[in-house]
Amino acid sequence: PVSGCYNLKILNLSENNFEEIDLSRLTHCTKLELLSLGSNRLNSIDTTGFKSHCSIKKLYFNKNKLHKLDIKNFENCHKLEILSVYDNQLKEIDLSILKGQTNLEGLYLNNNLLERIDLSPLSECINLKYLHLHQNYISEVDLSPLTLASKLEIISLNQNKIRNVDL
Repeated sequence: PVSGCYNLKILNLSENNFEEIDLSRLTHCTKLELLSLGSNRLNSIDTTGFKSHCSIKKLYFNKNKLHKLDIKNFENCHKLEILSVYDNQLKEIDLSILKGQTNLEGLYLNNNLLERIDLSPLSECINLKYLHLHQNYISEVDLSPLTLASKLEIISLNQNKIRNVDL
C-alpha cells in the first residue's frame, strides 16, 4: 500500500474511473508534494489523510462530480501553492483554511455551481497570482481582501450572475 511510501512526492491518479477515494492512508506520506485526482468520477473525497502536517504543494481535484469538498483538513498544509477544483458541481466552499497561506499562487474554482464566495480568507495570500471563478452563479463579490496580493495577474469572473462587485 501507498501508506508505506515515505519518500513519495507525486501521486497522479487522474483520468481513471474513481467515484470515491479515501486519502487517510496518505498520512505517512509526509513528502507528498503533488496529488492529482483530476478527470475521474469522484463525488466525494475523504481528506482526513491531510490532518497532520503535510508538505503538499499542489492539489488537483478538477473535472470530477464533487458536490462538496471539505478542505478543512488541509489547514496544516502551509506549503500549498495550487488548489484546483474546477469543473465540478460545488455549490459552496469554505475557504477559511486558506487564511495565512502565504505560498498560495493559484485558486481554480471555475466551472462549478457557486452562488457566493467569501474571499476574505485570501487577505494574507500575498503570492496569489491566479484567481479563477468564472462560469459559476456568483451574483456578488468583494475583491477588497485581495489588496495585499501584489503579484495577482489574473482575476477571472466572466460568465457569472454578477450584479455587484466591490473593487
